Amino acid sequence: MTSSPLSVSAGAAPKAQDLRRLATALSGLAPLREAPAAAALLVAEEAADAGRFAAEFPTAAARVAVLRRALETTDNGVAALALISRMAPHVLPEELGQLYQALRRPHVRRANAVAFTGGAKLDGADLLAVTQFLTDGYLVRWLTARTLDGLDDASLVVADPAVGGGAFLLAAYRHLIASPTWAVPAAERSAVLLDRVLRGYDLDPALAEIAAVALWLQALRHTGDARAPNWITTGGHPLAGALDPVTLGRVLPAGEQRRLALLTNPPFLGRRLMGVPLRQHLKAHFPSAGNDLCAAFVGHLTTNLTEGDRLGVVHQSTLTHLVTLAQLRRSVIARARVLDAVDLGSGAFRELSGDKARVTLTLLEGGGGAGDAWPEARLDLSALNREAKQAALEADLAGTPSSGHRARAASLRALRDAHPAYSTVARPMQGSSTGDNTRFVRFAWEVPADEEGWREASKGGGYSKWWGLRRYVVRWGEGGSLLRAHSGAALRNPELADAAQLVWSDTGTAGLNVRLHAPGSVFMASGPGILVGRGEPLSHAAVLNSRVLTAYLRCVNPKLTLTAGALAASPFPEAALGDETLRALAAQCVRLKQRAESRRPDCLDWVGAPAVDGDLLDVLGTIWLADLDGELQRLAAEAEIDDRVAELFGDADGLTEERVETTGVAAARQPEVPLLERPDHLEARFARRLTPGLRYSGGLRTPTGCEGPLEALSLYLGASAASVAHRLREATLPVHTLRKYLEAVLHEHCLAVMGFTADRTWRPRRRPLPSVAGAVAEAVGTARMPLLDQPVEEWIARRLGPVHTAAFRRRPVLHVGTDEIRLAR
Repeated sequence: MTSSPLSVSAGAAPKAQDLRRLATALSGLAPLREAPAAAALLVAEEAADAGRFAAEFPTAAARVAVLRRALETTDNGVAALALISRMAPHVLPEELGQLYQALRRPHVRRANAVAFTGGAKLDGADLLAVTQFLTDGYLVRWLTARTLDGLDDASLVVADPAVGGGAFLLAAYRHLIASPTWAVPAAERSAVLLDRVLRGYDLDPALAEIAAVALWLQALRHTGDARAPNWITTGGHPLAGALDPVTLGRVLPAGEQRRLALLTNPPFLGRRLMGVPLRQHLKAHFPSAGNDLCAAFVGHLTTNLTEGDRLGVVHQSTLTHLVTLAQLRRSVIARARVLDAVDLGSGAFRELSGDKARVTLTLLEGGGGAGDAWPEARLDLSALNREAKQAALEADLAGTPSSGHRARAASLRALRDAHPAYSTVARPMQGSSTGDNTRFVRFAWEVPADEEGWREASKGGGYSKWWGLRRYVVRWGEGGSLLRAHSGAALRNPELADAAQLVWSDTGTAGLNVRLHAPGSVFMASGPGILVGRGEPLSHAAVLNSRVLTAYLRCVNPKLTLTAGALAASPFPEAALGDETLRALAAQCVRLKQRAESRRPDCLDWVGAPAVDGDLLDVLGTIWLADLDGELQRLAAEAEIDDRVAELFGDADGLTEERVETTGVAAARQPEVPLLERPDHLEARFARRLTPGLRYSGGLRTPTGCEGPLEALSLYLGASAASVAHRLREATLPVHTLRKYLEAVLHEHCLAVMGFTADRTWRPRRRPLPSVAGAVAEAVGTARMPLLDQPVEEWIARRLGPVHTAAFRRRPVLHVGTDEIRLAR
C-alpha cells in the first residue's frame, strides 16, 4: 500500500501541521477532488457519530456513504479513510471549510488562469470558487469579540450573509457560551444559539451545508447532544445572493424584534475579472459601489442596521479612500458610525496574497455618524508581517496593546517633510487603458513583426526591477490612433509614450519595482511611465527601487496600486541626482538583468540557444553557475544601493528599524551563517523554485518581491545569499537543477531549429519530429540525454510540449504532433 502522502506518524494526537497536511494528502485522490463537499462532510461524520450525523443531515450522510464506498475500492482510498478516522476527532469545526476550499484549489487556479489571460470572466461556479477564501482565525476572533462586546440582549441575532465555512458563527458561539453577561441562562444557551441566534447564508449550497454541520459539531462537542441549526440557508437570487433584499430576508425577516450583529468577510472582486451579468447587476442596484463587490456588500448591509445594531466586517482598504467610492462612504456613515477600525495592509491572510488582500477590519454601529468624513483607523498594522499583526490584535483584545502602532511609521512618514517631492525632479505618468485587452494586447510572439499597428508595451505583468517584462505588444497605431478609435479605451499621455525613460509595475504588494523603458515601447495603465526632469534615470531607478521607498509607500499609501500621484508625492533626496555611486550600482544591476533576460526565450531580449562546446553537463553547469553568480552580484549591488539611499535620506536609528520591520533585511545583508542542510537537499529545494523557463516560480513568502530562487531561499532561510550560494556550489552533482537547465537548453535549441526568433520575424513552418531531434542532438553534441536517460527524440515527443507551454505562459508557438512539429502562432 502506498503510504507516503497519506501517512502521518501514528501515536500521539495530530499536531497543527498534520491537520494542514490532511488536505494535501486527500487532494491526491480523484474521488475526493471531485466531491470536495462530501470529503469535508466525511471528516465531520468521523469526528462525530455516524448515527447522529445521519439523523440530522440525512442527505449529506447519503453522499458521504457514496464517497466512502468509492474510497474503499483502492488501497490509497482505504489509507485515506484510516487517516481521516485517526485525525477527525482533532479537527476543529472551522477546518471543514478549509478542507473544502483546499480541495477546490485546482478549480480556482483554472478559473483565474482563464480570466487573467483574457478568457471568460468570472460567473457561476467559477465566481463562487474564486471569491471563496476563508478568514484567518486571529482576524475572526478579534472582529467577533469587538462586535459582540456589550451586546447582552436575549433578543440578539448574529448573522453572517457570506457564511463560508461558518468561522464567524463558530466564534460567536464560543463567545456567547462563555459570556458572563448574556441574558440567556447558561443551560439553554447552546440550544438557543442553534435554534434562533446564529444565522448564515451562502450562495454556494455546499458551503452553507458545511457551515451548518460545523456549528452542529461545535455544539455536539460542547453539550454532548445537539440539533442541526435552523437558520443556515442558501438559494435565492442566483447572482446577487445576500445582496438581494429578498434573499437576505430569509435570514433576517422583516419586522422581527431583535438586536442585530452582522459579522462577515464578503467576497472580494473588482470589475477586471467580473462577468457581465454581475457587473450589470451592481451597476443597476449599487451604482455607488463602482463595480466593487465588497464595497457593494458593505453598503447594502448597513441598510439593515437600526440604532444600536452592529456590523463587523473585513473589507478591502480601498473602501476608506478611493475617490470612486466617496458617495458610498457618505451613505454608509450617514447610516452608521465607525466604532473601531484596524488597517491591516497586505499579508493578513495565510491563503491570500496580492493587491486585493490589503484589508481593514471595521466595526460599525447603526444610528449614523458625526460628520461626513470616514475616520482614520485606530490601529495601523499595515507595516507588520502576518505574525506581528496577529500578536498585535491578540494584545489589543487582552487590553495590553504594544506601543502605538500608528507611531511605528513616524520616521518613515517624516521623510516627506524632510525631502522634496519626487514631482520636483520627475513626472510619473498614467498609462493608457485599452478597454479590451483580449483584442488589443498580445504576447510578442503572437504577432508577426510586419503586422502593422503593433508596438511593444510596458503593461506590468509582474515584479521586475531594472529591466525586464519585455513580452507584450499592443495594437497602438500612429500616435495611439487604433486605441483612440475604440470607445472603451482611455488614451493617456500618448505624446510622451516614447519619451519616458523609466516604467514601473503599478501593483503594490510586492513593492515598488522600476526599470528602464525599452526603446520603441509605449507604456500602459498597469506599466506607467516616468519622464525624468533632472538627474540620471539610473540614479532615479536606484532610489525608487530601494527598500526605503517601498517601506515609505507601504506606510502612507493604502491603495491597491502604486499610482502616478502616489509616486509623485513621495520624498526624493536631492543629493541622489548627481550621485555617481548610485548611478554605477544601478547600471551594474541593469547589465546583470539584461544578461539574465537574454537567456529567456519568452522575452524580446532572447539572443538564441546557447552554444554547446564540449561536454554537455559541463556546459550546463557553467550556465547555472553564471546565473547563480549573476544573481548574487545583483543582490549585493542592491544591498549597497539600499545602504546608500538610506544614507542620503538621513537614515537614523528609528528609520532603520521601521524600514527593516516593513520590508525585511536584504538577502545580501542576511547573517553569514553556516548552513546545516545537506548541499544536495538545498540544491533540490533550489531547483523546485525554477520554472521550465528558468524563472523564479514563487511560492515562498517574502517581505518584498523576489526575482530569483537564490534571493527567495536566502530570505526564507534567514541566511545571506553568499552563504546559500556557497552551500549550493558544494553539491557534488546538482542533478535537480541541471535537469531543469537541460530541459531549458533543449527547449531553446528546438525553438532555434524550428526558426523561432525573439524579434517576431519568424515564419510558420513544419518539420518532421525525427529531423528536429537529429538537428538538436547535433547542436548539443549527443543523441542521448544525460540525467534524463532518454534519447532526444523521446524527450521531444514527451516533454517538449509541456515545457514549452509553461515557458511561453500557455500561449505556445511549438505544437508537437506524433510525427512532426509545427511552429505557428
